[in-house]
Amino acid sequence: MGPRLPVVRERRGVTLADVSRATGISPSTLSRIETSRR
Repeated sequence: MGPRLPVVRERRGVTLADVSRATGISPSTLSRIETSRR
């Protein structure tokens, strides 16, 4: 699922910072999820 997230996010014009604010998850953690790194 992770690798699909940036594609969907970018299509909707949403930044990592936007997702971070909405979810309470840090941008660095979101980035690791998107790139499938743990």
